[in-house]
Amino acid sequence: MHWYLMRLSTFLKKKYGVPYETSVEFLESIVLPYVTVIGLGEDEYKLVTESLIKYKLKPSDSLHLGAMFNNNINLIITEDREFDKADKIKRLWIET
Repeated sequence: MHWYLMRLSTFLKKKYGVPYETSVEFLESIVLPYVTVIGLGEDEYKLVTESLIKYKLKPSDSLHLGAMFNNNINLIITEDREFDKADKIKRLWIET
């Protein structure tokens, strides 16, 4: 499974106590059939420096922005408010 989706499983376990088996099953059966997993390559890496300097994001977040910019994606669904620094994208999260 894609690295970021596995990272999501770790996040769900740490923050909400969701067992890995439950999150992996959910991701594989409910999420993956409806999303396209895009790769990270040299083109995305070139945008990391811009994001690091301009938006002062962590390297991992900058890689996400690079992939988004290179694939004309301007919406990210995350509770990570650091992405609010990037004026080219919109962050969406459902507050409870």
